[in-house]
Amino acid sequence: MTDYTFHPEFVDPYYLLLMNANFVREPESIPGLFSGLKKVEKELDNFQLTRMLRSSWRPSKVAAWIIGLYQKVELEDELINTLHNTPTYCEHLIFALAFLNTENSIGSIESHIQLETDSLKENFQLLRIDIVSFDWAFTALGWLDKLNKTNRIEKALHVWDTFKKGLEIYEKKYRFKIDKSIRIDETTRVFDEAMSLAKSYR
Repeated sequence: MTDYTFHPEFVDPYYLLLMNANFVREPESIPGLFSGLKKVEKELDNFQLTRMLRSSWRPSKVAAWIIGLYQKVELEDELINTLHNTPTYCEHLIFALAFLNTENSIGSIESHIQLETDSLKENFQLLRIDIVSFDWAFTALGWLDKLNKTNRIEKALHVWDTFKKGLEIYEKKYRFKIDKSIRIDETTRVFDEAMSLAKSYR
C-alpha cells in the first residue's frame, strides 16, 4: 500500500507551498505549483485522494487543495468529516470547502466555528484558539459572502461575540486580547490572493 507521507511525486513538491497558502509569498513558485497539481489531479483517483486526505497532514493538504480546486464535489463529505474529526491546522480544508461553495460546504465552516467555540467554553486552552484556524474560517465566510451576495458572516460573528463574553478571566490570566489572537487582516489578504491565483491557473 502506498505511503503518501513524503511521496516524491504527489506530496513532497507541494505541501509546504500549500500550507497556509505560502505560495502567495513565493510568486516564482506559482506556475510550477499549479501545473504540477494539474498533472497530479489527472493521476490520482478518488480512492487515492481519500486515502491522502485521511492520512497525515502533508498528504491531506495536497488532497484537499486538489479536491477543492478541481471541484470534486463527490468528495465533499470526506472534506467535511475530516474537518470535524481533525479540526486543528485545518486551513487547507477551509480553502477546499470554499472552492466547492455548496450549502453543505459553507455550513460546515459555520459549524466548525460553532463547535470549536463551544469546546473552548467547556475547556479553555489558549493555544487552541490559534490552531483551530478561526481566522481562516471567518475569512472564508467573508469571501463566500462577497461571491454569493449573502451575509452569513453575521451569524458567525455573533457566535464569536457570544464566545468572547465569557473570556475576561482568561484574558487577565494570560494577558492577551482574544481579538488579537486571530489575524483577520493578513489572513484576508492571503486568502483573497490565493483564491484568485488558484482560479486563474485552474
